[in-house]
Amino acid sequence: MPYALDVENNRVDPAAVPVWLQAVRVSDHGRKPFIYSNPDTIAHCLKDKNFAEYPLWYAFYRQHEVPANAGAWSQWTMLQYTDRGSVPGITGHVDKNEYNGRLER
Repeated sequence: MPYALDVENNRVDPAAVPVWLQAVRVSDHGRKPFIYSNPDTIAHCLKDKNFAEYPLWYAFYRQHEVPANAGAWSQWTMLQYTDRGSVPGITGHVDKNEYNGRLER
């Protein structure tokens, strides 16, 4: 699985994000990283269509709502739908995600 750049702060300078993405891409041998973000940060900092070339790992916890398009993205690749999940053998809450893609090597 590719690396992910976690962008969750509404005060992020959108001009810095491409620099960070390039650094992550170089460290992961040229693979495009995911951008992990949430609706508020996308609305404030990631509206630029250039970001849509990167797969979106979307943190969207609104139960009973279908995630809408996010900024420049027409679909998400990973959806983190809760941080209150449970897994047998693990004590405490865990994040749970859904993958919307193909398994490739």
